[in-house]
Amino acid sequence: MAFNGKIDWKYNDIPTERDFNRIEQGVVDAHKMLEVNETRTLSFTPGTQVIESNIDTPITVDNVTGRTLVNLLGRIGSCDSLYGWNQHKDAGNPTFGVEKGTIKLTTDVTGTLARIAYFIPAKTALKLGGKYLAAATVKCSVTGQAGIYCGGSPVQHNKTTDWETIFSLVSVNTSTDSYLVVGSATQANITTYVDNVRLYEVTETEYAALSQMSPEQLERRYPYVDGMTNVMNPYAIVTGENLLPPFTEWGNMHAGIKQMSEPFAFTMKTAARDEVNHFFPANSGETYTLSVAHTGRIGVNAWDASGLLIGKLSIVPYTTEQTATFTTPAETVQISIHFGNVTGEGEKDYLPSCEFKKPMLTAGTRQQSFKPQKRSMWAVEAELAANPVTGADADVLYTGDDGLPYVLEKWVKVRFDESVDYKYYNTYPSGKCVRVKFDFSDVLRSSLPYVSKFDSSIVVAGAPSMAVDVFSSLDWGSTGVDFLGIGVKAEDSGWGDTYQPTIDEIKAYFLGWTMYNGATGNSPDVPANNLYNGTGTKWWVRRADGVGREWRDATAELPTTMADGWTPYRLQYLKASPSVVPVSNYEAGAVLTTGDNVVEIDSGMVIREKANVFVSQATSAVAIGDTSWPTNHKIRKGLAVYFNNSKDVRWYESNINPYGLVKLRTSIHNYDPTATYHATYTMFAPTLAATINVKAVANMRGTVTKLVDQAGDVERRLSVVEMQKVDANAVVTWVKLTLLNGWVNRGIDSDAPVSYLKDSLGFVHVRGLAASGTPDRVIFKLPKDYRPIKRMQFINLSYQGAAEKSLRTSYITIEVNGDVYVNAQVGTQWLTLDNISFLAEQ
Repeated sequence: MAFNGKIDWKYNDIPTERDFNRIEQGVVDAHKMLEVNETRTLSFTPGTQVIESNIDTPITVDNVTGRTLVNLLGRIGSCDSLYGWNQHKDAGNPTFGVEKGTIKLTTDVTGTLARIAYFIPAKTALKLGGKYLAAATVKCSVTGQAGIYCGGSPVQHNKTTDWETIFSLVSVNTSTDSYLVVGSATQANITTYVDNVRLYEVTETEYAALSQMSPEQLERRYPYVDGMTNVMNPYAIVTGENLLPPFTEWGNMHAGIKQMSEPFAFTMKTAARDEVNHFFPANSGETYTLSVAHTGRIGVNAWDASGLLIGKLSIVPYTTEQTATFTTPAETVQISIHFGNVTGEGEKDYLPSCEFKKPMLTAGTRQQSFKPQKRSMWAVEAELAANPVTGADADVLYTGDDGLPYVLEKWVKVRFDESVDYKYYNTYPSGKCVRVKFDFSDVLRSSLPYVSKFDSSIVVAGAPSMAVDVFSSLDWGSTGVDFLGIGVKAEDSGWGDTYQPTIDEIKAYFLGWTMYNGATGNSPDVPANNLYNGTGTKWWVRRADGVGREWRDATAELPTTMADGWTPYRLQYLKASPSVVPVSNYEAGAVLTTGDNVVEIDSGMVIREKANVFVSQATSAVAIGDTSWPTNHKIRKGLAVYFNNSKDVRWYESNINPYGLVKLRTSIHNYDPTATYHATYTMFAPTLAATINVKAVANMRGTVTKLVDQAGDVERRLSVVEMQKVDANAVVTWVKLTLLNGWVNRGIDSDAPVSYLKDSLGFVHVRGLAASGTPDRVIFKLPKDYRPIKRMQFINLSYQGAAEKSLRTSYITIEVNGDVYVNAQVGTQWLTLDNISFLAEQ
């Protein structure tokens, strides 16, 4: 409590007992603030919360505990297509389709019972006596006409005609409980939209707790995920004093005519209806006060988890008032603030000019004087797992004594991509067993792993030499075995029963490419079952969405890079012994300011990714995250662009050809092609958020102590950086390349195989001796992040043979798409690829 001193004492005033107690208490409080280091522990839960602080104080993350959810439907539950769903009816001719990433069902007669069903494969059948949670997000034109059930579980129906999540608790009593159903409208002319269908296994204890939860609590506890999902890249964003950022960060500022005089003031002169807006996360039942000096209109909207306007009306309709206090309605996950010139419903109902200055948004009902926003962030790039059912053996992220983030890692996460070695084992009708090789030295053999395939469905333990979509429990349990057998369907791989794929063709499958006979058709399905059986022409093609059987990008050249939209097979297993792993990419520095702070907790943050900037001369604009030049992940929300490590506020979100929901865009006049750009954004793919437990100092002594500790940490880190500079190139790893068009490694004596590496400065180096290939054709292809931004050429030696006495000068070209080829006059007895080095810029 603040000390209220008496400063109007008069000569004849007589101090009382109360005065002395007040003065002494002030002295005690002052000594306490200066002598006692007080801290408080806070738990930030996923979503938003308002946290009050009596001082400005940095926060230290104590720990974040990992979590894993496994959706037994895999990516089929996303409802992006009808792939994997069975369509059922009892009468009439209902329609089944896909609209805007959801499945749409429409009935035509009474008693239709139009529904979609997922039949759980026998290999992943629900366990007798097991407990499960089935859920779907639905929107139905009539209440009570959209239902969900699994096996014999109770049918749960929609209670509104808006988007909502419906749940059914499943207790498996018979082996026939092996299907999940959504839909089942009994009336005519009913339209139902279905999205985000999931089925999770839970413990007995959790099952009992779920029955007492509200739909909103269930949604927060068990959100939709694709297949096996961990806590990925958790973050906390703290906003204090003012929830509204400068107008440079508002949406739609680049359109129309807006003249910004300072960061928190602008004039709108657009000769049409226009507005600017700002969106930020919020919860139901929260009260805020908005104030702004203006001559236009201000309003507020609330949005639900499906991105729909709640109640189809603004919670603050456009008004001329300078202040508005409002409370968010039920199901709110986001609110938006709107400033505009709109005066009515007509096309010409707008103001010719209006001003907006010093916007202020605070939690609570009290209007406060203007202060600029204070926003800070804590974020790490780390993947934190746990047992998917029990939550046991969780990875834990924590802050070390040096102030840096670390992970106590108990789980290993492996993706089957170009970094993994593969080998053929055997063939059986409609399938093959292949072996995946990697370092098994830290495996806990007594605990079976979790494995998922490209559609995120679960691959279970079994005998892959006889059955598809299983992994070898024998391999896993055998000490000394350094491979894992996987059963692959012929219809997935395109390998016919009479064909044995090569190592590189196996790798191509695990990179997302299906083989087929190009001599007899133009896809694996045209003609039907068009597998490659050793005759005809080898062709490969990728799945358009990474899951279904719509095909794209057919090629007769063996692919060596991952297909667009592909989700690799994944393996997750317990380590024999946990290990401490430092987090390499992070941002620290979150601060609570005096007063109310809104803290947003979520996951999926990508921190300062080096950006490839797409330049469009046609639109005079440049972009990060365009479909023509995508980022490493699809973008959900763009947070910042950095120009030579300084924040560049001239970029804004755009939905024109985005790789994800949005991309980041600016005028070509703001772009410097010689500069280095980085982007921070959140990933589009579903991720799991986790509670972040923090410590915050609570008084002045604590703040001083914290700052002294941080100064010491900085000095230690600088010492580490200096040592790292000395040792930057001490450890390198050469990666073998897949050679194409007849080129092979010469392989004589101690020849180095054709390989590449990237050093700590970002330069790619190539080495090795190749032989016997086709001149003027691609030798190999470099993967993404190992390519130059412009075509490069190198001069190397080659040899045609002693009889020819032909030591030749050869010209090696590296294209921006990663293709590496040599000129037609190359000697093919051997070709050296040493001395090739360049900066990887894309």
